[in-house]
Amino acid sequence: DPRPMHGSNLFPSSVPALGESVLLYMKHCTQLGHVLLRAVCASLGLDPNVLSPAFAGPTTLFRIFNYPPVPDDAGSDFQKFGVQEHTDYGYLTLLKQDDSGGLQVKS
Repeated sequence: DPRPMHGSNLFPSSVPALGESVLLYMKHCTQLGHVLLRAVCASLGLDPNVLSPAFAGPTTLFRIFNYPPVPDDAGSDFQKFGVQEHTDYGYLTLLKQDDSGGLQVKS
């Protein structure tokens, strides 16, 4: 596919159900994103569908990241795992959070 940010998803053959599960999850997250877009428009007093044409073919990125918690008393030599500090781009980021926490948001 010559379009930027498009191409085949590569799923490990050792986990046959992963590809189908991830693609279905992404489909549902994209649908949720459209619902949230309409809700944001409506909350601003706009026609709920005013921005829908601009998001008809969204670039959807899906990454399986782990943000493990870092203990409050962790020293500078504590072995940290996860994803480096970064800025998400685009209109919307959906984050599935669990009870263990670990993600920090800077504003």
